[in-house]
Amino acid sequence: MKTNTLSSLALLALLSACSGGGGGTGGIPLALDENETPANDTPATANTLKLGTPMRGSVLVAGDVDCFAIHLTNKQVVRFELFGTRNDQAGWDTALNVPRLTILDTDANANAKLLEQDFSGTFSDGWSWGFHDLDIPMFQAPATGTYFVSVTQDNQAAAGGAYILRASSVTTSGLQEEAEARGVSGANDTFATAETIHNGVLHGYHVAGELDYYKFTISAPTVVRFELNSYRNGVHDGTALYYDTTLQLYDTDGTSVLFDNDDTYFYDAAIQYEITTPGTYFVAVNEFGVGMSGEYFLTLNTSAATGAMETEPNDDAATANTIAYGGRRRGTIATGETDFYKFSGHAGDMVRLQSFDSGNAQAGTDSIDVSLVGTDGTTALATGGNGDFQTLTTILQATGTFYVKVQGGAGTSPYAIELTLFKSSVYETEPNDTAVEAGGLADRVSGVISSGADVDMFRVSLTKDKLVRFVCYASSSATDSNGISEYSGHGSDLAPLIELVDNLGVVVASSTSVPANSVFTESVSQPLPTSCLCTTATASGPYFVRISDANATSGATHYYVLEYSRE
Repeated sequence: MKTNTLSSLALLALLSACSGGGGGTGGIPLALDENETPANDTPATANTLKLGTPMRGSVLVAGDVDCFAIHLTNKQVVRFELFGTRNDQAGWDTALNVPRLTILDTDANANAKLLEQDFSGTFSDGWSWGFHDLDIPMFQAPATGTYFVSVTQDNQAAAGGAYILRASSVTTSGLQEEAEARGVSGANDTFATAETIHNGVLHGYHVAGELDYYKFTISAPTVVRFELNSYRNGVHDGTALYYDTTLQLYDTDGTSVLFDNDDTYFYDAAIQYEITTPGTYFVAVNEFGVGMSGEYFLTLNTSAATGAMETEPNDDAATANTIAYGGRRRGTIATGETDFYKFSGHAGDMVRLQSFDSGNAQAGTDSIDVSLVGTDGTTALATGGNGDFQTLTTILQATGTFYVKVQGGAGTSPYAIELTLFKSSVYETEPNDTAVEAGGLADRVSGVISSGADVDMFRVSLTKDKLVRFVCYASSSATDSNGISEYSGHGSDLAPLIELVDNLGVVVASSTSVPANSVFTESVSQPLPTSCLCTTATASGPYFVRISDANATSGATHYYVLEYSRE
């Protein structure tokens, strides 16, 4: 049985950033309202949807359908974001419903379904994760023409809520197309007929029951990173099954499996593996189960598996070797041995630490145990993540020297570690519990909710009808919507409640990580946050973002990073 876990929170508001938001809003389009005169329930009466322009609408009445028309060119790749639960969490949660998003073909092709997110399985086997926004991260137009986007309720017999729909171009520079024609078998179904794949994005089509093989050549130690995007795009061409992807990485013989992955990004597979021996290797796109067909996007990124070797002695914090953000170190460790590395960090840094050993490296002969250690050199930091990618995540709560502790397993083994600064932020200044005390929020701020009654407030200047995003990274507790557990968690145990308050102290928008009916505000294209909201300011002026603990508990690791972006 497949399982999932989650962490974090986001608040999405259809508002605008001005001087208090760390930059102007030039170039950010105003949101438009759907036109129901006449009703836009069919492609024939569809409203026009333009790239980059948010469109507000509502499917509050059960059975209501809104249609939008968008002109796309041949092979253009577009992301369709549907801010439903993120726009109106209270409405969708009360109705125990989520939006359904469908991409329809041109009139010339009878508006057939091309992609559809079908949570309850009305037309398919259904989405296997939690209640949240089911947008479509990558759609490739099969030809130049006018396509249609349909928004309704997942359960059309029940009420829905408000939403915001936005289409935006996806950059796929040097997009590679699978040589095997769509729906055709036999061209690259064995390692002997494998196609060459390059760094970048490849667009292909998986035929049920077959494998698509690709090959690539390594001339020096390299970390290869593969990611599939198909399941996240929804059901393809009106078929009965979501395409649950798998990936297999093969050695130079084409048959020996080096790494096998099923689920990393929801049910889309991904691989991160260190290859040491030069040669031509193979990767195969497959399915979990039977009878699954569909389009996919396969991304390959490679990086040199370099890094300075450790220098002994480095057995404790006092003798630790150095590593910096963006850096990589290598070493060899024996049973019972400990290696230490140190790095400079700042309060509010979101840190990721990835390790390579026998689980994900060709040269690895045993597993290692890795932890992040605080400035005292002994106390382990609370972390999240740590799945197949072997990545730990945390939010630093002090400025100073931190440590990485590597411990050996049952036998001697080479290993490597990579340290990444995911996001940086400015730490809060207390007191900031009231609007009078609130500091300005520019791009990103971090802090801690020290008690059940504690709140933190930040000031922003907003303008009506411009899209901005508030995202709070926190909460290591699970929800059913967590589709990217490799990178979630952040070491926090806060259950964030975010409220947007106007100048009169009235809450105009709110988002919680503990909704009554488990309708969350993660999304397919942005799975790390847990809660989101989109709304429209009734007037321009100062607003305040207030963050607190939805469970009103106390905790030493009730920390967070709050991000604010203008879109």
